[in-house]
Amino acid sequence: MAERRKPSAKALVAYIAKRLVNQPDKVYVTQVQGASTNIVVLEVAKTDYGRMIGKGGQVADAIRALLRVFTLREGKFYDLDVVHAAEDMDVPAPDEEQLYGTEEEA
Repeated sequence: MAERRKPSAKALVAYIAKRLVNQPDKVYVTQVQGASTNIVVLEVAKTDYGRMIGKGGQVADAIRALLRVFTLREGKFYDLDVVHAAEDMDVPAPDEEQLYGTEEEA
């Protein structure tokens, strides 16, 4: 009999988020691992940001409660950060001079 794989915190957050948002193709989940803390970063479309936070933060808090299961199972703290996708922001992309500076500054 095949051994069952343990689901990851990243997969759990992606599964939940894709079912709650209007644009599931714009859901991206990454995980930043530290020595004792794992931050699960959930990136959604700007129009879905409020839906993922929920009224009074209830949706985000519910996902954080589910992440506590992974804290107990793995002994590392898991937290959730919800951000909206950069391409949806009204901020223009930086040009090369802003990124690398001018030749005079080098």
